[in-house]
Amino acid sequence: YSYYEFTTPLRFTPQKGLLQPYMKSVAIQDCPSAVSLPGSGTLSQSQLAYGLNTFYLFPRSTSTPFDYIPASLAAVTTPAETVFLADAAGFAGSAGNVTLARTPALERPSNGRRPTFHGRHSAMGSVLWLDGHVKAFKPLFRTVGFGYTTAADFQRLQVGDIARSQATLTDDFYFRLEK
Repeated sequence: YSYYEFTTPLRFTPQKGLLQPYMKSVAIQDCPSAVSLPGSGTLSQSQLAYGLNTFYLFPRSTSTPFDYIPASLAAVTTPAETVFLADAAGFAGSAGNVTLARTPALERPSNGRRPTFHGRHSAMGSVLWLDGHVKAFKPLFRTVGFGYTTAADFQRLQVGDIARSQATLTDDFYFRLEK
């Protein structure tokens, strides 16, 4: 991601990230409303509270499963309807004790994983679209639990999906590059 210094081993160094030369502050790279969310994953000290649309930033090669071929902006047919990044949070804990943690990826609805779009701003989440505009969006909550996470957990913690409607939760419309 743009927040990492590209060294071996990979290090979280916001001052050397790809976005920093265009920003006046390192602190703006993380959502101030998410300061209470603990880190998660192997880079727990480096997780930010924004998730990236991996369809756009890291599409996979069809010939080699671990090769990533970045998409060009020209490959996106409707940038105003394609998510770039958004407020995100993942789930931590166990059955009956579900909490939130930071996550670097914004999961698309059809991928078979837990949702990650977080409505942390008065039950709304901020979405940055590929054309550069930002819009508040209400998460759509799944009605069925997933693993130790229940449908009630999704609503209680304000974590859902970015979708056009409850009926279209599996079409990935806002994540696809071509529409």
